[in-house]
Amino acid sequence: MADQPISRPVGIALLLVIATAFGANHVAARVAFEHGASVTTAVAVRSLGTVLFVLALLRWNGIALRPSAPSQILGAFIVVGAITWMGAGKK
Repeated sequence: MADQPISRPVGIALLLVIATAFGANHVAARVAFEHGASVTTAVAVRSLGTVLFVLALLRWNGIALRPSAPSQILGAFIVVGAITWMGAGKK
């Protein structure tokens, strides 16, 4: 399926689903904050949902995810930096 692009109707439907998911995500975050969830938990759950959706979309299109070694190292630095930055506000 990687040889053919997504058709226009499927692309529009995907955009509508993604937009609805983002809107629902903000509502769910507001409800979670009102019930005592921390910002770190909300960011982690929202990020995990986004990653799972993007990976499913890549797999659906037959795109293999094989990052090069420098990309993996850069990704590790970004993750460590994000975790460190998010934990810095808890002092």
